[in-house]
Order: sequence, then C-alpha cells, then structure tokens
Amino acid sequence: MDGRTEHPRRDRGRLRTILVIAWHLISDPDARCQGFGATSVTSRPPARPATSSASSEPSATRSPSRPQPSPVATGHRCPFRSAQRTLPPARLRFDFPFSFPPRTRPAVRHPARGMKQSTVVARRNQVQNNEIQEEYVSTNVREDAAARPPGAKPADPPGVAPDPADGRVQQMMDLLHGAIITQLLVVAAEFDIAELLAEGPLPVSELARRCGADPQALHRVLRALAAQEVFREAEPGVFTLTPLAETLRVGAPGSVRAWTRFWGLPEKLQAINSLAHSVRTGCPSFTHLYGTDWWSHLAAHPEQAELFNDAMGGLARRIHAAALESCDLTGVTRVVDVGGGHGHLLATILPRYPHMRATLLDQPSVVVGAKAVLDKAGVADRVDLVGGDFFDGVPPGADAYLMSMILHDWDDEQCVAVLGTIRRAMAPNARIMVVESIVPEGNVPHDGKLRDVIMMALHPGRERTEAEYAALFAAAGLRHVATTSLASSTGLLVARA
Repeated sequence: MDGRTEHPRRDRGRLRTILVIAWHLISDPDARCQGFGATSVTSRPPARPATSSASSEPSATRSPSRPQPSPVATGHRCPFRSAQRTLPPARLRFDFPFSFPPRTRPAVRHPARGMKQSTVVARRNQVQNNEIQEEYVSTNVREDAAARPPGAKPADPPGVAPDPADGRVQQMMDLLHGAIITQLLVVAAEFDIAELLAEGPLPVSELARRCGADPQALHRVLRALAAQEVFREAEPGVFTLTPLAETLRVGAPGSVRAWTRFWGLPEKLQAINSLAHSVRTGCPSFTHLYGTDWWSHLAAHPEQAELFNDAMGGLARRIHAAALESCDLTGVTRVVDVGGGHGHLLATILPRYPHMRATLLDQPSVVVGAKAVLDKAGVADRVDLVGGDFFDGVPPGADAYLMSMILHDWDDEQCVAVLGTIRRAMAPNARIMVVESIVPEGNVPHDGKLRDVIMMALHPGRERTEAEYAALFAAAGLRHVATTSLASSTGLLVARA
C-alpha cells in the first residue's frame, strides 16, 4: 500500500479482472497476448489432465508441428498490470487491448438463469465498473464545486452544447454582427434610401429604379436593416421610414448621414481591420498601411477631406455645442476656435452672444470651406478666418480658446506642446475650454472607449480620463479648474494659466 485509501469496490473489480485473465490463461495454453512477449520460445507447456469428455478439446484444433509458447512459461507479464498503472482506476474498463482465440469447449450455463457463465461474470463486472465510474464523477463534481468562487456558474464540459436559455452565445453573436450592420447603414446612406422614403412607403422595385440598385439585393439589405428597426417592411416588398431611419436624412434633426458615410471610407475600414498591428506595435495601423499619416492623406484626397469635415461639423452641432451650453461665456469679447474646421461650432455659439467676435484657425485648405457655413448662420462678418498650424502658433490676446476634439488626435508630448503654445498667447485671466470625450473609470459602458480604438488605428493620440487631461494641463503650465460631463460621451474641461 502506498498510503492512499483504496475504494473497496475498486479493489473487488480489479481482483475479479485478474481472476478472469488468469482463468483464460490457465484454461487455454494457446491463448497469447497479441503484441506482447517474444516468439522465440519453442518449448511446449505440459499438457493438462483431461477432466471430462465434455471439457476435452479435439486434437484437430492444435498443430503438432507448431510449437505453442505459453505466457506463463516464457515469463511474460500480463499487460493488464501496465494498463492498470496508466489508466485512472475509476475509468477502468474490461475491454482488453488483446484478444483470445475462441474456446472450443461447450459453454457452461448458469444453473439459475440459463446464461453462459462468462456472460454472468461480464455483467457483474460491468455493474461494478459503472458504480466506480459514478463515484469518480460525483467526487470530481464535488471538488469542482468546492473550488469555484461563490455564485460562479459551472463551466460547460467539453463537447457539451450550452443551454439554449443561456444568452451568452447570442450576445456574442450580436457583437460580431455589429460590423455587418455598420456596412448595411453605409449602403443605405450612400443610396439615399431615407430620402427616397421621405414622402411615403415605396416598393423595392421602385426604390431600386430610383437609386440604381439591383432589386433583389436591395431587398435583402432593407430586410436586414428592418430587423434592427431601421426602416420597416409595411407589407411584403414595401418599405417605409422609422424614427431611427430619419437620422439618415440630410438636414434632419440629429442627422448622422455624413458620419455614416464617413464610416464607410475604405481606408478607415482597412485601418480598423488591421488593428492587430496597432496592438502589436503601439503605432497607428493607418500609417503602416498607407505610408503617411491621416491628415496628409486627407490633404491629398479633397473629396474625403470634405466628407470628414461634414461629419465633424454634424458632430459639433449635435454634441459639442451642448457641452458649451453649460459654460457661461458672458463677458468674453473674443474667442479663438483652434482647429475649428468649417466653423460649425462657432456658427452655433455666436448667435447666442451678439457682441462676441471670433477667430477660426485651421489648415488653409480647410478654412476656405467655413465661409458658407458661417454665412448660413449669419455670423460670417464676426469671424476672422486664419489659415495656419496650431503647433507653430495661435492668434494672441483672446479671452477664451476653444479646442473641440483636437487633443485626442495627438500623443501626450504633442498635446503639451499645443497647450503650451496657447498658454503663451492667451490674455491674462483667459481660459482654455477643451471639448473631448472624457472616459470614465471602471467597466461603465461609454462611447469614448470605442472611439479610443479608432484613435489607436488612425492617430498617435487617444481618448483620456479626466485625471489624464488634468496631468496634460499641469505639464503645460495650466491649472485645471472645472469639468462638466454630459449625458452623452462628451464633456467640457476648463483650464486657466
């Protein structure tokens, strides 16, 4: 004994197994374990005494010229012992890794049941083996339950399908389908389906004719979007708008059409598809794929730059202006919008403050598109358009400097450089107002956590927490004085010199 507590049923099962093997070996000297032992022994074991005519074997079953080695005579070890050491005791089975030649003796019948004696033994062994296996399994279950943390669910055993009532699989599939839904929305925006349905329901055939699409393919796209409550199939083959689909219309309140089309840019999608490069190296995958940074790419592709500015303009009107509503700009006579794009943010702010003047600073190729936006808002005469690079300098002497979704494009060192440039240009008692996505701590769902992944693929920058922005202010010689977080993912941070 090795000190372990043996299971009594297991011991009895092993003993019966050994006895069965020994009975076969003794009762039939010709039985040999296939694959075990040498074959060079030519001695023949002594013949067994005949006990009865019923049990004697016909001589025709043996070949007198062929020597028959005996496992006992050659000192062969029964393979059952080695198998016993390699297999778990509770998983022991009586299906041996060898076979015996068929016996020619008449089978002995069980006197009570009329069954073969070997059948009785096999059935009894199987029952005991099942009992040992059940005990082994129940012991493992108890050990697993003791090792699990309180309240934790047991893991699905290998090869067992999860319970259909378990929603984990469906939740994961919904997440994986998100990329497909994005492309469906891009297609709907590109073909202006929402605009075509603005006047009422239309059959797919008519929609396809007006937008130049294949009717069957368009039906499959709209059917998939209708399952997401974007559009609705009023009757077979006829679709209509839904409140959610209204956001894909041009000029609709809260329109995201430009943002949706921007999501469909092939270069942007390819950069996100190559996100593994960014994770592996810490560098933007966009630069790795195209050999240039995002901003240089937009400068070389004016049509994509226009789409980007329209998308950011819609974001400024919808979200960024809401962040500034919580900030009182009374008394501010001049404001500088650093990296203000086409001026959508100023077009929202200036009508509220009739005596305020503004300066819009951005790349020369960008600010030329601001005049139409500012004219439409009726504030173009109060805005000075300045083309330049905010890393080199900003217009001095303003009371307030706005930066809307600028710092998240750059790494910490570049952010400190920009903030330092503004600090040297700002008037006494002036303030810097930064509109950014403020990432919360912990596992709280937040849009900024997903935007941060886009930053990783396209830019050297990232989305940050409030503490990280405060650290940037301090490194640039500024003092963080206030933060206003909104219900959306955007917030306003205020700093002073």
